Formats: sequence, C-alpha cells, structure tokens
Amino acid sequence: MSKITDRFIELIDFCIPSKTKFKSLEDMSGIPAVSWRKAYTRGQRPTVEMIEMLSMIWPRYAFWLATGIADSDHGHQRPDAEMIDIWTRDEEGKAIIKRSFRKRDRTAAYSYFDKCIHLSRLRSKQEGDIDLSLSQKRVEHFYSLLQEAYREKKIREEQERSLVKIENEEIEASLTKRDKLDYVSFEDFDLSIQLKNFGASKD
Repeated sequence: MSKITDRFIELIDFCIPSKTKFKSLEDMSGIPAVSWRKAYTRGQRPTVEMIEMLSMIWPRYAFWLATGIADSDHGHQRPDAEMIDIWTRDEEGKAIIKRSFRKRDRTAAYSYFDKCIHLSRLRSKQEGDIDLSLSQKRVEHFYSLLQEAYREKKIREEQERSLVKIENEEIEASLTKRDKLDYVSFEDFDLSIQLKNFGASKD
C-alpha cells in the first residue's frame, strides 16, 4: 500500500495539474504556498491541516487519502478509475482469461458529501455565535440544509443500488455458459466471489 505522502502528491497532481498548483492551494486553504510546495517535494511530511483541507475540498477522495483504500460503491473514490477485473478459465478449464470493467462513478455521493461539510462548518460557526437573532437565522438555515442532506443521502443510496445491479449484470453478461469464474479482483483487494453472487450458475 502507498504511503500517505505518495497519495498526497498523487491527489494534488490529479486535481490541480497546473504549474500554479501551490498558489491555488494557498487560495483555497489559507495555508502558505511555500508550505504546500515543501510537503509536495517531500521536504516535510504533509501536516494534519493539509490533509484536512484536501479532504474538505475533495471529500470523494478523503477516505482513500487517509487510508489508501477506495470504497467506490459508496462514493469514496481514488483519483484514477477503479476497475473490476474478472478472471475466468477457458472452456477446457485451463487458460486464465481476464476481462476488465470500469466501476461507475457514484455521483450522487458528491452532493451528499458537500452538504455534510457545509453543515459541519455552519454548526461550528453557530456554536461560537453570540448574536441571538443571527443565531436563530443560522439555526433555521442549518435545519433546512439538514433536510437537504437527508434527501441527498436517500438519492445516493438509490443510485448505489442501481449501479451495483448494473455492474453485476455486466459481469454476468460477460461470462459464457462454459466460463468458470475464479475470482474478482478490485483495485485494492483480491476477493474470492462465488458465481452465485452474480446470479444463476453458468455450469
């Protein structure tokens, strides 16, 4: 598994490929460009504040950035496309055949993540608020956003179910009646999955 500094650099390169990436990061985070450059060139380890800011700006990559693990079924992606590799044997049961599929983006998760971050920031401001009239307006705004986040969550869950079904159907359709499914390989794991998990036996 890659180190967090490797992922830190990879994410910056993926999200901000321009030569002005450090100035852009400073503008978005308030952390000086020189500090971003130093961490990027491995002159220091990325700080907690840098990891937090990247996670807040691009929440879809936050889980992968912190752990090195993608969970794309729920919208926690890695910068490059996550693939599903299907390994089967030929009709005689000898040669190994590989087929690859790109997992579909769980786009509904992005809105949900953004709403949750907005709610978190609003709640932090509310806790330090002294003006009671302003506080009441913020409370009303907070609960309005909370309702929106709940709706986004339900949309995300429905999209997840639909896309998993589509992906599993694609895997099934790729297998001939004589194919023997050995295992399914994801980007970060090799998982032994029985053919029955994708539908009726092809034997």
